[in-house]
Amino acid sequence: MQPPSDQRIYRGSDRIIGGVCSGLAEALHVDPIWVRLAFAVLAFAQGIGVVLYVVLLVIMRERGAVRPAGRNAFDSMADDV
Repeated sequence: MQPPSDQRIYRGSDRIIGGVCSGLAEALHVDPIWVRLAFAVLAFAQGIGVVLYVVLLVIMRERGAVRPAGRNAFDSMADDV
């Protein structure tokens, strides 16, 4: 039996918008395109994919980065552009 690993899910570095899909793909051990496709399908299903993505963007942390006081997920997303 393996010892329990760190169960936290972080935003990934292979990002298009915020890194949510690549972070989930890394945690699920799948290709990020499949997670992105699932969010796209959910976005067309009454917009739940968009809502879920924004919620995860706010909840998920950056890996190894300490966010300065006063910075939120949307500020770090603007730095990616």
